[in-house]
Amino acid sequence: MKAALILICLAAACASAYAEPTGLEPYYPGVEFKAGDGPIVIEDGDSFWIGIHRVRLLGIDTVEPNQPCEGASQTVDCHGMTMQFVSGLFESPSLVCQLHMGKEGLPLMDDGRYISTCFVGGKELNRMLVEEGFAVAYDPKTSEVYTKAEAVARAKHKGLHKYKFEDPIEYRRRGRTNSCPAQ
Repeated sequence: MKAALILICLAAACASAYAEPTGLEPYYPGVEFKAGDGPIVIEDGDSFWIGIHRVRLLGIDTVEPNQPCEGASQTVDCHGMTMQFVSGLFESPSLVCQLHMGKEGLPLMDDGRYISTCFVGGKELNRMLVEEGFAVAYDPKTSEVYTKAEAVARAKHKGLHKYKFEDPIEYRRRGRTNSCPAQ
């Protein structure tokens, strides 16, 4: 009886731990999207389509279209640089995206997008974008691994960290629409 009660308590604790996205959710069993599932259409540095499936990379955020980045003497098209960096990765034949499980065992979704961790050639794409300086940690409270990787990329001035730019979530909150040079 005591052992059964302990198991019930452990199950309840585990279920509540996965109620909100933490970057530690288990993958949704038996479901993954692969490059061969349909055409790849890139929306943004962290969102794209694989066939009919809209994917959002877990735990990271990228600069918005028309979001300005300031270089030493001019505005730089950081979104364009990010898109150039991700295009080859998203279109790689080895791309595999694993969905994360959300509440009640359903796939974790945001704005119609499957929250996923993707891999290219066996390497985690989400982390790679942050490590190379083309993405930032989306929520420092839930993506500690990405927060640490972002700090290293900033210190080494990798990717977009060579320039000054507003955190993408803050830029969206402000509703800014400044334009960058022609793309």
